[in-house]
Amino acid sequence: MDEHPKNTHAGAPEAYDSELDLRSIIGFSVGVIVVTIVAAAIMWWMSVRFKHQEEAKDRAPSPLAEARIDSIPPGPRLQPAPPRDMEELAARDKEALTTYGWIDPAHGVARIPVDRAISILAEKGAEPK
Repeated sequence: MDEHPKNTHAGAPEAYDSELDLRSIIGFSVGVIVVTIVAAAIMWWMSVRFKHQEEAKDRAPSPLAEARIDSIPPGPRLQPAPPRDMEELAARDKEALTTYGWIDPAHGVARIPVDRAISILAEKGAEPK
């Protein structure tokens, strides 16, 4: 009987498998690497080209158009001093609720203090409509 396995060559180590072709594996690996590098280069070129095309479409605005732009941004704007604004609002509300005054003098509509309105309602009662 033959003591050597069928898959070995005369000068090769015993663990060598003759079905594996090292030259084909390396060639395939190099081919995949080359194709990947070529594809990446094409994608990079396309992105640069498309970027230049988009920049060419986006023209700079006219200096005259920039001169017409308001320096004040559109509303709503932030309050410069919210606590002061709240104090002013509270003062206006307090004045409207505690003093007499005209709302519409042409139609004879006036305002009275809330305390006075409550006492009038307590004396006379609410009139049904």
